[in-house]
Amino acid sequence: MRKEIKEWAFAIIIGVVLTFVIKMYVFDVIYIDGQSMEPTFQNNDVVFAEKLTQRFSHLERKDVVIVKANIQGEEKRIIKRVMGLPGDTIEIKDGFLYRNGKKVKESYIKEKIDADFEKITVPKGTVFVMGDNRNNSYDSRLLGPVKEKDVKGKVFFELYNNPFKFY
Repeated sequence: MRKEIKEWAFAIIIGVVLTFVIKMYVFDVIYIDGQSMEPTFQNNDVVFAEKLTQRFSHLERKDVVIVKANIQGEEKRIIKRVMGLPGDTIEIKDGFLYRNGKKVKESYIKEKIDADFEKITVPKGTVFVMGDNRNNSYDSRLLGPVKEKDVKGKVFFELYNNPFKFY
């Protein structure tokens, strides 16, 4: 009996440690809170984000990422789309996003953008992120470019609402 208890305790401890390590370094489950990524993601959707991309490779334009951001003095994790990489110029005029002087084709946005944004160059070590619901998103237009170290994961799988959809 005592040996069985030790074996169970050991298995539980190993399970807890593995869960912690996987959550810290490999992937995370994210619950979407808000409408900033509509129509791609809805409020209360559940997605998985992998944390290895930023450690072993580079982000790409249009990747959907989880970002640590300071919003009104509170640290939050938000979901956004990478629209600009270091060295890119970003501008919004006449309702459309321009990257490096070229209009970006965006089939995933909710509606035409209703406010212009002056041209900026994305600094080294940062990315420019935006929500797909451009007229209802707290993103790099307000936060500024986000440090690459503050990108906490890349969304790769949606579990709830569009079950088993990969990105």
